[in-house]
Amino acid sequence: DFYDALSAIVECVQMAPHFFAKKLFKAMDGLGTDDKTLIRIIVTRAEIDLQNIKDEFEQMYNKTLLSAVKSETSGDYKRVLCALIGGA
Repeated sequence: DFYDALSAIVECVQMAPHFFAKKLFKAMDGLGTDDKTLIRIIVTRAEIDLQNIKDEFEQMYNKTLLSAVKSETSGDYKRVLCALIGGA
């Protein structure tokens, strides 16, 4: 656990967009969505480096962050996250 924590810190510091793109993908992968992680990352990074995270997400997973969020969410929740990401 300690090694995993240190690895996460190093990855976050050295390659923040990669780190957050991977976390976003994991939050939406499989059954269900980890809403807390999705909200936390998108809201906290929206004015910092969300564009870089979006670019990294698309490069890593061959789909846009916006399309992934649209397919995993619904209602007002979907509209707010998509607005923060920069889509309709």
